[in-house]
Amino acid sequence: MTDANRAARRPAAPRPARLPRILVAGEFSSGKTQLISGLLGEAVLPSNVVSTALPPIWLVSGSGLRVAIAHDGTEREVDGIEAFDLATTAFGVVAHGAPILDSFEIIDTPGNSDPNIPPETWQRMVDYADAVVWCTNATQAWRQSEKAVWQDMPQVLRDNATLLVTHADRLQDQRSVERVMRRVTREAKPFFSSILLGSTLSDRDVARVLSHLRDLVPTLPTLPGVDAPQVRRAVAIAARRQAAAQADGTSKPAPRRVSVPAARDLMRLQRHAAASGASADAKPVADSKPATKASAAPTPAPKAAPRTAPAATPAAPACAMSAPVAPPPLAPGMGRARALWRELGGSAGLVNTGQILNRIERFIDLLDHQLAVEAAASASAAARDDTLPARSETDRDEIARLLQATGQASIGRQK
Repeated sequence: MTDANRAARRPAAPRPARLPRILVAGEFSSGKTQLISGLLGEAVLPSNVVSTALPPIWLVSGSGLRVAIAHDGTEREVDGIEAFDLATTAFGVVAHGAPILDSFEIIDTPGNSDPNIPPETWQRMVDYADAVVWCTNATQAWRQSEKAVWQDMPQVLRDNATLLVTHADRLQDQRSVERVMRRVTREAKPFFSSILLGSTLSDRDVARVLSHLRDLVPTLPTLPGVDAPQVRRAVAIAARRQAAAQADGTSKPAPRRVSVPAARDLMRLQRHAAASGASADAKPVADSKPATKASAAPTPAPKAAPRTAPAATPAAPACAMSAPVAPPPLAPGMGRARALWRELGGSAGLVNTGQILNRIERFIDLLDHQLAVEAAASASAAARDDTLPARSETDRDEIARLLQATGQASIGRQK
């Protein structure tokens, strides 16, 4: 659909009395679903292989409701998300009790580069959006195919668009982070009002994205998304059901504000490593604040930044990256991958294909994360070794004396 056609469908009217809508889009496997899971506090939507068979999902506040909206506009309530058929459903509406959905609604879309899904599947949802979060994979960020999509995006959405560079945990070191963000900022700045970097496995990064969206929503001058009467009806029904459930005392407690399932597994592995005597403490690779609106004043660089960009090049905005995690000790004869799979529970409790694929996806994410942070830690250690001065024989004797004294004091305390 051209800009002119979209503009014709967008009414020039005062801001409607409804919640804003954030469209989450991007290419296949760019971290969209993991981001939404983090924003909601739990995994509500399937990821990757399973999600490619689904139409767009419109998430609203409430509980106990899933509605399939057909291409002809008819509505049909279904029992589960798996009942949303891509061939017959234009989009699905799912009510959820996450607190963030009281501030804005989220529209999840399939990957635009998926060859099994027609482009109009996600393109039809652009007309409903008030703002967009576009996810791009840090390992191949801002491809030419993504730029082609945004060249056709309405200007009203470009003015309220956020580019989120995901999978930041897969970048090897701070130098890689700076290189990626300099290029992305240079090439994508005309299309986005904000550019962020982060890992959807990191609670801290997801929290920063959430904070950015909370700050963005009140500043939207208009809500240009077209009316969706089916969604309005679904929201009303979901609100009534949620109120009834609360009155009966049967409603579930709201999930924690941000907690990615994979990150919870990561923290469990950290606790396991700490209990086994391995150190899980490490400095984050980067710790700068996320980008803000183009009109905002630039954030000063941290005082202790390990590396600075040349004076002529502005520092690239970035969210904090995840800290390295010490892997758990391996049982004799057991490889790391098998040990990690065992830590996740293996195949226990998996009764259907969706559950199996979700656990495999979490396993791959954790394994990739461990490999990436170990590579970053190795590079950092090598850099420190190159910069440390050689110690003299006197220095080594003094260190040995201190270690011996520390060990004797420790033995005395144990007695």
